[in-house]
Amino acid sequence: MRIKNIEKTYSGEWVLIEDPRNNKRTGEIISGRVIAHSADRDEVYRAGLSAKPTSFAILCFKELDPGTVLVL
Repeated sequence: MRIKNIEKTYSGEWVLIEDPRNNKRTGEIISGRVIAHSADRDEVYRAGLSAKPTSFAILCFKELDPGTVLVL
């Protein structure tokens, strides 16, 4: 699924993508297969632990509160 479709379909959620494809020039994720999604980040993390994908990305399509810090 293309990233724009993923963002539109799962707006407001965290999304676990298996086998993400990247733009070779920019490194930006352009597509992948959604294997989990939820408004709750921890649910997506747990799904990743049980699915054990070899290649994955976790994306957030939520509006974050001002002052929120993400640690990568």
